[in-house]
Amino acid sequence: QIIRNPKSFATAGERGVAMRHVAQAYAEMGEPDRALALIGQVSGADDRTAVRLSSAKALASDGRTDEALATAGQIEAERYRVVALGRVAAEMARRGEEEKAFALVGYALRLTRNIELPYARSYAAGQIALSLVEIGQRYGEKAFARALEATGTMESDQLRAYVLWTVANAQARMAMTADSDATMVLANRA
Repeated sequence: QIIRNPKSFATAGERGVAMRHVAQAYAEMGEPDRALALIGQVSGADDRTAVRLSSAKALASDGRTDEALATAGQIEAERYRVVALGRVAAEMARRGEEEKAFALVGYALRLTRNIELPYARSYAAGQIALSLVEIGQRYGEKAFARALEATGTMESDQLRAYVLWTVANAQARMAMTADSDATMVLANRA
């Protein structure tokens, strides 16, 4: 209904927000081209960012890494661009592109240095660490070590604790009991 009759919404702002949800749904259903085709009808930079984040991940899942990186590069806010790069890296790792995934994570972590606000910087580093947890499902200890390294740059204790608990739980699922216990100590300290 929204696509067929966008005028059914009272205001252009309402239409733009509705289009964000439609576009994001397309991306999450694995149809990033359809999502990106609607981006011109999405109002608000934050709404377009959400569509680009989902689309970048979908493109990477599809093996279209160059397009995923280009889509991530269109995200204006550095913290969300970093998040998109982490999601692309996780998808690369799922497809077995270990070196490229870790190189992209390294690049994304370096980008966090340019983020001015401490909480935003912590959020971005935390999202990279969570992407590394996903990568750890395939590459184990190396990814978890990088995730722990990323938490060292986080200034928000609350965000750091959440990420560390997530790392500890992932380590436990991979039968890395001693590592999980050590990470849990760090999480509780945070």
